[in-house]
Amino acid sequence: MIRPKLASTSLLATLFILNCSVQTFAADDTKKSNDKPKSGEISSKDAADAFEANKSGTALVVKGQFKEAIAKFDEAIKLSPKYGRAFSNRAAAYAGIGDFKQAEKDATKAISIRPNMGHAYLNRSWAENKLGEFKKALADAEKAIELDKDDAMAYVNRSHALNKLGRQKEAAEAATKALEISPNLPIALLNRSHAYSEIGEKAKALEDANKAVELAPAKALAWSNRAHAKMHKGEWQAVIDDCNKAIELNPKLGIAYYNRAFAYDKLGKKDPSTDDMKKAAEFGVTYDDVKEFKKKKHS
Repeated sequence: MIRPKLASTSLLATLFILNCSVQTFAADDTKKSNDKPKSGEISSKDAADAFEANKSGTALVVKGQFKEAIAKFDEAIKLSPKYGRAFSNRAAAYAGIGDFKQAEKDATKAISIRPNMGHAYLNRSWAENKLGEFKKALADAEKAIELDKDDAMAYVNRSHALNKLGRQKEAAEAATKALEISPNLPIALLNRSHAYSEIGEKAKALEDANKAVELAPAKALAWSNRAHAKMHKGEWQAVIDDCNKAIELNPKLGIAYYNRAFAYDKLGKKDPSTDDMKKAAEFGVTYDDVKEFKKKKHS
């Protein structure tokens, strides 16, 4: 992670703008000499080449060129097989292409090499969140915070896991901490908005959702999250409008179809609601979510 603090959080915000589903990040070791390849274990030339390959891979991650980044990190690891930072950075790149199992594996390898590397725990936490391993994700996020209390994304990952574990008050507090470090981090606003919605803080939820849309208007998840906030206020046509925008931006965003299905149902539009629930299931909404939908319909 690039220091000072503001540089690190702006890198994470950049990655959010590139892809809402990617909260991991690659870390530049330019100013961390203890994280460079060990020239005593390999030749000084291989160590220098590995360092440059890792640096190039990091730049490619920031550009959203994840497959090209993986090739660079492969190169760095081949030159220096115990290069923990390159493994952690490759985890970020694998997350970028949606291979969260490999991301988890690479982050674990990085931790085995350098147990005090905070961003390796951060990357593994995000992979675990995406894999539905929320207790593990929470533990890794807390370890990342222990190692670096100024890392906004560690608090974001903690907030996400807490939301999924039904601990919304703590989730809101974690997201607030992330926003104290990086006030314009959209994913922190989304997490806090969701938490506020679930604990009945409707005005605060919508305020955060509006700001997230303002900061990241090209991201479908921001619009879908605002639709969720409006659901709790019973603004059903506004929910549909925001979901329409989310689906326009990302036609495979299952949660947007789920939210729109709920709004259609509340407006008595049964056929569109049924069609959207089928789409939601097709694009990743779980059976438990469908059961919850049916429960809410009759509440």
